[in-house]
Amino acid sequence: RAPARLIAPTGSLGSIMRVTIVTTWFPTHRSPGLGVFVARHAASMAAAGHDIRVVHLASASVDDGVRHDRVMGLPVVRLPMSLSRPHEVLAARRELTALTHGSDVVHTHAVSTLLPYALGRPRQPWLHTEHWSGVAQRGAELGSLARAGAQVVLRLERRPDVVTTVSDQLAADLRAYRPEGEILTVPNEVTMPEEPAPRRSVELGRDTLRIVGIGGLIERKRPDLAVEAVAALAQQGVPARLTWVGGGPLADRCTDLATDLGVDLELTGQLPGDQVQQVLADNDLFLVPTLAETFFLGAAEAVAAGRPVVTSDRGAHTSFLDPSVSEIVSQDDPAAWARAVVDVMGRCTDLTARDIQNTLPRAFSPSQVARSYGRAYEAAIAQYSRSY
Repeated sequence: RAPARLIAPTGSLGSIMRVTIVTTWFPTHRSPGLGVFVARHAASMAAAGHDIRVVHLASASVDDGVRHDRVMGLPVVRLPMSLSRPHEVLAARRELTALTHGSDVVHTHAVSTLLPYALGRPRQPWLHTEHWSGVAQRGAELGSLARAGAQVVLRLERRPDVVTTVSDQLAADLRAYRPEGEILTVPNEVTMPEEPAPRRSVELGRDTLRIVGIGGLIERKRPDLAVEAVAALAQQGVPARLTWVGGGPLADRCTDLATDLGVDLELTGQLPGDQVQQVLADNDLFLVPTLAETFFLGAAEAVAAGRPVVTSDRGAHTSFLDPSVSEIVSQDDPAAWARAVVDVMGRCTDLTARDIQNTLPRAFSPSQVARSYGRAYEAAIAQYSRSY
């Protein structure tokens, strides 16, 4: 195997590299919100000068049939690959050999992307980034058969030269599957509006509070509890409405529950990133009663948009949410969530959107994330050189 080839030095960003990103999570016309954080990372690396190509291994549920695309200015080759179709996994592996040829680094994203490499690693230095919340839960959210399969695939986490995770918490959880080998933390990139939209002046009890949640309509996000919290607010004399950005199997349950409880609920489905930013700007507060998060991009983006956050104590977000602009709830009682909303709105009465945004760590900025990934690429190249 030939050693990795670096193109040119670039000062603080290290060396410019040709990188092929291989991922099962990436936006399509059919599913514009899928893996948007992967797309942002790729675009930021390209903006930093790296030569970035993307191969999207698209499952049948998100595949829009477009085989050659451009997303955020990046060239994308889309291959059909559903994990339940072994022939597609094998076909994707054969295609990947040619599609990654000439790369200095192959950068895979998400545990499901490891499966095509089960029979043989890439011929280039290999960096893998893990995002999956199921690592901590050992796939508990899956069915028994899928959970057993996930345990097999998770053992592949030890094979890349270097692994990055989006939080220290996930890195610690992943150590069970990668007892040796380097694990680095590189956070997700967070869109930071230069001028966050001004906050509305809201008088609780008089004005209708606009609440937004972002995430899949799935059990782990507990959107039904969010609906119940809005109903509890009304019982406490605080009228509110809920907008939920994202799709999933709980849509009908949440709609029926909202009807029964008299909650004004809007389900937008998945939206492109720019529309998500507009929804955040149009609302007063972010609320998602999540059960587990490896990073929690939605909460970070809400703070970046200058909006207070109410969420659970279960996830890596507790390490970056400032208590001055957020409320962390450990109970499952809707009334407790309603009280948390009232408390954080009162605490943030005199804060501007910029004040709230400024509580977010600078490490989440595109330039800082690009630098961190540049160092991770160099670490993967160094490890590859030592091993091969």
